[in-house]
Amino acid sequence: MDNLTLRLPQNTRNGQIVSLPSWVLSSWLDQVNIRRGGLHLRPGRTHVQQEVTDTTLWAGAHNTRGLIILSDDGHITFDAIDWCRKQGISIIHLDLYGNVVFTVGEIGSDVGLRRCQYQGEDTGMAGYVAREVIRLKTMGQISVLKKSMPSHPLVPGQTEIIGGRRVIIKKGEVIRDEYIWETHERRLPELSKLTDIDAIRSLEAHLAFKYWECFTGIPIHWKWSSACG
Repeated sequence: MDNLTLRLPQNTRNGQIVSLPSWVLSSWLDQVNIRRGGLHLRPGRTHVQQEVTDTTLWAGAHNTRGLIILSDDGHITFDAIDWCRKQGISIIHLDLYGNVVFTVGEIGSDVGLRRCQYQGEDTGMAGYVAREVIRLKTMGQISVLKKSMPSHPLVPGQTEIIGGRRVIIKKGEVIRDEYIWETHERRLPELSKLTDIDAIRSLEAHLAFKYWECFTGIPIHWKWSSACG
């Protein structure tokens, strides 16, 4: 679950930083209900080891304008929907393909924001937003590679990942290569210098290839665990 706040350069909206306070639930078995009079947000999990942090919004003590639910599982109660309505919080439920399932409340249009989007190419905003999206995505990939990547063979008898490092086996000799996240950390600073959208996409593609390459050889076992619920 993320508190989605997009910070734009100060020269894009009358010299002000734009804040769009919305909560995003994007995992499995999300829960939205009322507890002790507050709106209780409990995200589900995207993987078993994930730590879950609950959040409670209290009436009159929040600046939330929207709740975005990106999930095919979980629940939201009627009293939670009514609480959001009274607090002026719109709800948008999307399925995992981005299709709108339902909306609740006033889904208003911010004219100033739409103008920024329309002028994005001319003002440089398009490049800023693209860089920020890829930066956050890359930081997430680095976190997964550091914390959740098990030791396993990439190419049996030739290349393995052991303790987070790529290990090459050649003629009986074991050669320890760099840590699997070092390419991401090394190339991430390049992102801030890119202004061309195609160049940003090219960097994203290279890092995505290096990321998913690390998953080669990991066996997939579909087994239910109570920790998922």
